[in-house]
Amino acid sequence: MKKKPSSQLSLEELKAIAEIEATTNILKLIVRVTGLRFAAIVKFCEKDWVACSVNDEICLGIKNGENFPLEYSMCSNLLANPTALVVDCVSQHFVHRSNVAAGRYGFESSISIPIFLRDNSLFGSICVLDPDPNRLDVPESVDVLVIFAKLVGSIFQWHYDHSHDAAYIPTDIAV
Repeated sequence: MKKKPSSQLSLEELKAIAEIEATTNILKLIVRVTGLRFAAIVKFCEKDWVACSVNDEICLGIKNGENFPLEYSMCSNLLANPTALVVDCVSQHFVHRSNVAAGRYGFESSISIPIFLRDNSLFGSICVLDPDPNRLDVPESVDVLVIFAKLVGSIFQWHYDHSHDAAYIPTDIAV
């Protein structure tokens, strides 16, 4: 199933996010597991990314449903290389120290975990950030984030698969 990426969240995506209070709890758990204070589930679109769900303990000001240009994200690196990206100290990293998002938002630590749908298309990412550099080379933490990314991808896939079921819902209410 290939869907053209839209810069808006679809009704199915909004339902998936709203239905699972788990997204909020997953993001809260992610900040506890990693020690970083910002976590978000983002959707990649053609030219931008959309914040699906956000846990912002450092007040970056990123809200659910907001769109940003792809270059305003370390997570967008996953478009070229869709594997986990873990950076302990962005300002000292030879590849990422000039990242626009890191400079704009002032973060030093970054983790990006790709979220895939069943057909292996890249939906988006779990992005985890903090203004302080942190030691992030704990494989168990990354493993937990990968499991969460698979769970989130499965939830969106389920909603895409069942969105046609909601096209006609009989009701007793007269309009």
